[in-house]
Amino acid sequence: MKELLLSSPNIFILSSIGIAYFFLFQKYFSSAKKIEGPKRFFVYLIFLSMPNIMLIGFMLIQPSVLITPTFNVNKTIIRVLIYGSIIILLKPWFRTFPKSIKACFSDSIRGPFLALTVVSSLWSSSPLYSLACSFVFIAINALAAHIATTHSWKEIFQYLKWSLLTVAILSFLVSTLVPAIGIHEKGWKGVLEHPNRLGIIMALSATVWLINLLETPRQKILSGMAILLSIVTMHFTNSATSTVVLITMIGILFIVRIARTMGLRMAVICSTFSIIIAAIVAGVVSANLDAILGSLGKSRTLSGRGAIWPLLFQAIMKKPVLGYGYVGFWQDWKGEDDPSTFIRRAVHWGVGHAHNGFLELLLQLGIVGGVLFLVLLSRDFFRSLLHAIISKQPAWDLPIILVVFIVLSNFSVSEMITPKHVWFYYTIASVKLQSLPTRDTWAGSHPSASTFSA
Repeated sequence: MKELLLSSPNIFILSSIGIAYFFLFQKYFSSAKKIEGPKRFFVYLIFLSMPNIMLIGFMLIQPSVLITPTFNVNKTIIRVLIYGSIIILLKPWFRTFPKSIKACFSDSIRGPFLALTVVSSLWSSSPLYSLACSFVFIAINALAAHIATTHSWKEIFQYLKWSLLTVAILSFLVSTLVPAIGIHEKGWKGVLEHPNRLGIIMALSATVWLINLLETPRQKILSGMAILLSIVTMHFTNSATSTVVLITMIGILFIVRIARTMGLRMAVICSTFSIIIAAIVAGVVSANLDAILGSLGKSRTLSGRGAIWPLLFQAIMKKPVLGYGYVGFWQDWKGEDDPSTFIRRAVHWGVGHAHNGFLELLLQLGIVGGVLFLVLLSRDFFRSLLHAIISKQPAWDLPIILVVFIVLSNFSVSEMITPKHVWFYYTIASVKLQSLPTRDTWAGSHPSASTFSA
């Protein structure tokens, strides 16, 4: 059936039908008011598809599939038609898209970092592939920036919480009703690629719905059910790392609430120190889960990270300054020319990523990329923490959770600079924080309610 639909004649017929419907919709959705509903649905689909849902319909629109080394003409035609139609149908909303691109590159830190991903194709072992992937990464940054600049924090919070709940519901149903699809040898993977990824995103879902419970007590039943579903689904992934992530993020919410009872400067100092310590502890625990659980007499599927990481440090030291280029290290399709061949030979299995986002960043963009990212992350961390402390509203906990999430989620997986949900969420928070009045906040005037809704 799949081959029949993707055959060349059927592609032409389906494309013709799609174009005909496109012109009808384009004529109807010609004003900004009429596109509001379709725009909201489109943005919701973006949030929903970013975690890489492994269902056929979603796999056709997910940006991450565009960075695969294999090229399928028919699928590419379908994606071009889908992306092009959406842009034209939502033309009033995309009219300010060039400004969003400018917002990405005009930032004194983010701009050079994004430029480095593009320029790094010059020293990649696969220059054209790295360049194409960097363009996809830039496009995701621009799209995230566009959403950030055209939506309020309140709207972003709604998109995030409902998309995460949808992933939880779909994963629970698929894992229980279609175990052949939804269950991995490690545990539940639901509609995602791997139990670790599902577990970590369920940790975020539980945290976001906890914020919703604190922000909107009248929705306590809905929030409670969403939190319970997220935690149950996370439990059956058998991902110990996700438990560490959840406990750490809840701890951060607790730290921020205590900090709100202090003076501003003391609150910032104490909460910064506490959160950094919590993140370090979470990182150490995540990196040594096999040993910790083993000492407690509990079994856990070995990740093999202990054997990989020393080899990765060797690879990093060969090109420490600028790295191997964006997506330039793991290239198994190149055979003996693959820079990571020696690692696969040493560990005797097909490892395809560093199992740590920070090591992956150093592999691809070197110390220069690592320093740029740390400076950007530090700035966003202090901005998000500052506004969370002063606002005294639970909803303002979201920015710091999204900023910290990119750190916590990359202790065991490599999604630091991939066009997926982790970087997408972080970029939205980063761009949104960029427009907030930090100096006025330090002075004591913080438009907490209006800013979150604006």
